Amino acid sequence: MSCTRSLIYTLLMMAITGRGFSQQDTTGGAATGRAATQGTDSIHGKTLRAATVTAQRSFIQFSANKITLNISSDPIAIGGSAYDALLRAPGVMEQQDALTFRGRSVKILVNGRPSHLTGEDLKTMLTSMSASGIEKIEIIPSPPAKYEAEGSCIIDVILSKNKSFGTNYVATAGGGGGRYGSANGGLDVNHRDKGTNIYGGVSYLHNEQYYSTTTDRILPGSDIYSDEYDVRTRNNYGYKLGLDEDPDKRTSYGFLLNGYVNKRQRVVSNVSGIQYSGDADDSSVLLSTTGHAVFSNPTLNLYYKRVLDSVGKELTLNADWMDYHKQWTDSFANRYLTPEGVDYAPASYMLNHSPADIRVYSWTADYVQPVRNGKWEAGVRFNYTTSDNTQLWDDNAGEGWIVDTTKTNHFIYKEDVNAAYIDHYHTLKKWTVEAGLRAEQTISSGNLVTLGEVNRQHYLNLFPNLSLTFNRSAGNQWSFTYRKSIQRFGFDYINPFIIYQSQYAYSQGNPNLQPQINHSFALSTSIAGKVWLGIEYTRSLHTLGASYRSVGDLTISTYDNFKGANIGYAYVNYTRSIGTVWQVNFYGSFGYFDYNLATDSTPAQPANERPFYAIQWYNSFAGGNGFSADLNLSYTSALVTGIFQRQPYYYADAGVSKSLSKGNLTLRASLKDVFNSQRIKTHTNYDGVDLYTNAKYESRIFNFTARYRFGNNNVRARKQRQSAIDDINSRLR
Repeated sequence: MSCTRSLIYTLLMMAITGRGFSQQDTTGGAATGRAATQGTDSIHGKTLRAATVTAQRSFIQFSANKITLNISSDPIAIGGSAYDALLRAPGVMEQQDALTFRGRSVKILVNGRPSHLTGEDLKTMLTSMSASGIEKIEIIPSPPAKYEAEGSCIIDVILSKNKSFGTNYVATAGGGGGRYGSANGGLDVNHRDKGTNIYGGVSYLHNEQYYSTTTDRILPGSDIYSDEYDVRTRNNYGYKLGLDEDPDKRTSYGFLLNGYVNKRQRVVSNVSGIQYSGDADDSSVLLSTTGHAVFSNPTLNLYYKRVLDSVGKELTLNADWMDYHKQWTDSFANRYLTPEGVDYAPASYMLNHSPADIRVYSWTADYVQPVRNGKWEAGVRFNYTTSDNTQLWDDNAGEGWIVDTTKTNHFIYKEDVNAAYIDHYHTLKKWTVEAGLRAEQTISSGNLVTLGEVNRQHYLNLFPNLSLTFNRSAGNQWSFTYRKSIQRFGFDYINPFIIYQSQYAYSQGNPNLQPQINHSFALSTSIAGKVWLGIEYTRSLHTLGASYRSVGDLTISTYDNFKGANIGYAYVNYTRSIGTVWQVNFYGSFGYFDYNLATDSTPAQPANERPFYAIQWYNSFAGGNGFSADLNLSYTSALVTGIFQRQPYYYADAGVSKSLSKGNLTLRASLKDVFNSQRIKTHTNYDGVDLYTNAKYESRIFNFTARYRFGNNNVRARKQRQSAIDDINSRLR
């Protein structure tokens, strides 16, 4: 602990005194990837006066309709995973095992294309993705109609890509860990000439991490307790291969094949039992679980883009394919123990084999028509998804293995989402207006093959959006936005399969769910391009969320549509450079979450509501000789989400970076969660389930990364081609 405090103290003193940093660097060569900020509005790109000093590029950049995280310039973020980097973004939180932005649902894209995953599988992908391969993350709070209506806001993870002519290579290697170790490595190759860009790469990530969870359910006269320790070992192999071809100035086409194979092992020990008031512990159950899972997720995109005339009319065509495959096997062994730890009954055993195959096909066409003082955009999308899930259970109570027909299931889900949109952008003097309308038709069916039950749904939704911006001056503007969006349930939400946790608890999907509808309003203003203020309000209907129900001593976790929710949110973001080496970004927020927890089956449930506040303080230091450092602090007060009440939490991260060999070699070291304080404590009292949960995962982790570029780096890069690609809805787990 004293070492970490000394590190923080040293970084602060270096920032205050300027020691260890050169204040005379004007070439930009001392800090690779840094941009001039003194004398320049880094958000709007408007030059206020001649820049004379090169300082670091801000990790966080605000604008009227976008927040950008420059991952490549941050030694803390780049030493972890994409998931870690997302949680450092202002306003992003993990709620009910899903990422949210200012309390609203999000849609994750990778390079402007759909990630195809949600829930645990999305977290697995982002955790397996090294942040060293990410250039930046863009958050779009109110996306236009060309984006899919799924999610209240868009988060786009943009991967690094070499833009220089010639053949270039980037090799990455790193390691670290906390209680357990981790390692990563990779090689990217890029070849670009006048009309062709061929690129590809492979990566490897080894990670071992623990998850410790205790629960205590309060019953009249007794408690049901559970203490679980889970160690997961992951080996992830990633790959990509792409081609961009520009046969002439108006035509582009190409493909991108990428994906990963993730192998995960887990060993879980769970002790659960009943403790009666005033008495000693009753008998307990020791559950030992070993699991093996393999996830593979190849995706393919084909695109064609044509500029139709000199005015700028554009047509873009895309075809996307994804094949997600999961093999999941768990082995359970139950021992029944007296308070003295003696077996009082024969052990029982269970096997669960759960394969899943999910395929997504999507076709999109987008058209751009420039007009005076603006442009029109229009497009269509056709998306087809099929999900085939099987769950096979076998039990052995000492008399041999038999099929458990009460838990064995086969579930097939099919969904068609067809959409059309139109957007118009218009500028009139200091006003910018954007208005759009999107129509989405959804046709779905869920077939529980085991019981012969089919649940069909067919609905059509219209999603308008409006944005008004008044540019009073270069650094001062006002903006108002409205957007209607939809949050469709993840496939795991409607899958009625049972996921076994212990003899006292299991989880199960709900095939009768309806999609959630959101109406979001936002008003924001900027002052001199350095201070951003905003207020937001979101009203959701048929709010999706986790819920509980009980059958005697058994707790069943599932999902439900609550009556609605109201989310109010206010924020301030302030950026300032102190001297020539220290840049500060302060983000403060205040909100009020109000969830109406009544449902069709539980109409008498009370509301769950309370205010909250959060503070995030980012400090970046840059100096001569290629040194840079970061120190980040975060605190969030108690808050509510759905049926849960969450206690306050805080954390601190620190990191340093050094560039060598004329910027071709970069060494980075970081320590996440310096005080090992990240812990999730929640309480819920819903529908007869009074439950306390204390969850701790391995969060204090040291990382060291080395990144080396070699090849032809002397030819100036041409401007990167931009292509419009619609988003494919997928909600996998």
